[in-house]
Amino acid sequence: MTINGRTRGLPLRLGQFSGLVLGVLLALVMLQTPAFGELQVDAAQGVVSDSSTGLMWQRYTGNDGKGLTWDEAVSYCKALTLAGYDDWRLPESKELESIIHHLSYNPVVDTRAFPDTASSGYWSATPYDVNPDYAWRIDFYYVGYVNVSRKSNLYFVRAVRTQP
Repeated sequence: MTINGRTRGLPLRLGQFSGLVLGVLLALVMLQTPAFGELQVDAAQGVVSDSSTGLMWQRYTGNDGKGLTWDEAVSYCKALTLAGYDDWRLPESKELESIIHHLSYNPVVDTRAFPDTASSGYWSATPYDVNPDYAWRIDFYYVGYVNVSRKSNLYFVRAVRTQP
């Protein structure tokens, strides 16, 4: 606003202010996204290690990319032997959320680390407390939705293990 030939008010125009807000929001998202340097890919063994969480991930979608019920996903992970380890399990919801890469889109993971990730739902081991017939899943499309599904539905699986 100009009063008596002098500019009063905020020194930023609305467009400049919007850009500043967008930049701050982008920086906040980037701080919550795992840096690729934290993910060590062992392509020969088919695993990805995350130094920030201490987790080792199955690099490729399990069960040859075919959907499983929740019970089948739990059994698949328990029976998996990969990279010389046999202590694989279905990840908890928060663990699966940790590989969401907010700078990626459709799927929202770093595809250099997880190249065959479907833009679809992946089971977590976290049960839905309100109804034992449901469990939480992470959908790796758009922003990485967290949702519940009936355990009899078919979704993808990616096994995880905790590194010593």
